[in-house]
Amino acid sequence: MSERINISSAQLMILEFSTYFDLKEVNIDAPNLLSFDYCGDHRAIISFLTSSDHLVFNASPAHEFRHGYYSLREFIQNIKPQKVLASLSLSVYHSNGIQQNCLSIQQVSSIPPSIKCLELNFCTRNEALYFHYMDWLLSCCCPKTISFVFQYECGLKPFTVFMYELLMDRKKQELFDCFGDTKRWWHDLKIVKVTYSFNDESVDFKTTLNALLLPLADPESVSFSLEL
Repeated sequence: MSERINISSAQLMILEFSTYFDLKEVNIDAPNLLSFDYCGDHRAIISFLTSSDHLVFNASPAHEFRHGYYSLREFIQNIKPQKVLASLSLSVYHSNGIQQNCLSIQQVSSIPPSIKCLELNFCTRNEALYFHYMDWLLSCCCPKTISFVFQYECGLKPFTVFMYELLMDRKKQELFDCFGDTKRWWHDLKIVKVTYSFNDESVDFKTTLNALLLPLADPESVSFSLEL
């Protein structure tokens, strides 16, 4: 595989790109591209020379973001131009470097890049790390929607409660003991809507929690829609 991939086509509408080779650049010139799925090197620079206003961009970085050696925020910032991020749904899988990753976020002061959706496919069982995990992620991107799908036995309810308190009860002191009075962008949220997948509509938080108590074997999904 080349370190640099150039794709050019006026007819191309759907593109699925998957590689585990070291890759430095992906350059796409496809003005009618409607769907782009990327699973590859998280260090690559992805550039859209031309793109459709209706583009749907799904990205699943192929490697875990461990030990802070490369940040999720840099992966997002390496997608050009900036307007493409409005269509980006980013899937984040298991990361063993939660504690190490959050060591580097205290130096980040600017608002992170805005994306369409942050999709979580992993949650640590250690509730003491919930805040560190989400603070790391939300210091890397500013999503309009946060969604997560976990198996019932992974403890979806505790994480859902934590997410609700983090986004709605933002002044809860114990969440900020390790950061003092440092402000985060989500402190300015105006609206947070909770959606539970099995009724496919916005519901109140109590209804969502009651639904999560059901002994369902299939994966369950919860979505938080955010508005600054």
